[in-house]
Amino acid sequence: RARLERVALTQRRVDLGGAFSDLPVVKCRARILASDGLEVHQRDAERLRQYDLDFILSFLPTRLLGPILTTARFGVWWYRHGSAVAHFPDAPCFGEMGERASVVEALLLRMGPSAEEDVVLHRGWTRAAPYSYPLTVDRSHNPTVDWVSRMCRELGTSEAASPSLPVDERTSGAPTVRNVTARN
Repeated sequence: RARLERVALTQRRVDLGGAFSDLPVVKCRARILASDGLEVHQRDAERLRQYDLDFILSFLPTRLLGPILTTARFGVWWYRHGSAVAHFPDAPCFGEMGERASVVEALLLRMGPSAEEDVVLHRGWTRAAPYSYPLTVDRSHNPTVDWVSRMCRELGTSEAASPSLPVDERTSGAPTVRNVTARN
């Protein structure tokens, strides 16, 4: 008998090794700063700066600190799904399950030196799926995956930073928040 198993979309493995095989790999050293986050070594940040990056996309469960934040032209971007910061940083949306929340907030942030200085690039809310953690994660992640590509298209069509883009000392303008509510 064949056994049918439902695998959540966010739990499916995707091999992108071939797509990125010709890109350089820069391994960075970091040190943990109490419970504040990780500070990337100055020399590694300088090595990354040589690539003239538009942005760095972080998938880490904790924030980055120090010189890495100004290494790329538009900073370090960071996905946050749910109340992960307050509850379980390695398990996005898990806190909402325990609280029986009806919605999960998703954010794409430009990291600042502290949480108070983060800039919201995109913000959206999705419905939580009571008693189904995999479905709640799917509902939170799937509608947000194109946020980075949207920002990239804006960067590509803009010769200079527009007011809707994240900025650093080398550019000018004030970022705006994009509200996106997914219906699922």
